[in-house]
Amino acid sequence: MFDGISEDSADVVGVLTERIAARFDMGMDQLKAAVAAAPTANPDATDVVKWHNLLVEAQSVLERAKDDLIAALQTSPARSTTRRWALPTG
Repeated sequence: MFDGISEDSADVVGVLTERIAARFDMGMDQLKAAVAAAPTANPDATDVVKWHNLLVEAQSVLERAKDDLIAALQTSPARSTTRRWALPTG
């Protein structure tokens, strides 16, 4: 179940990366280098690189959060049926 999250989001990043590469007729590394060399030459490319970087960073944060959550769930004590947590209702 948890692995589906990382696979799905990685697929989204991969698909978008491929679409970007096709649109600009170059790979992401080349596009990033071109934008770094001349950031004002093509505002669309600059925006795409910015948003792609943010997406990749968000993917990394999501992956770490997922891994930390799984680790926390695996190290939690077994669920007790005799003790209940009182949750606020309103």
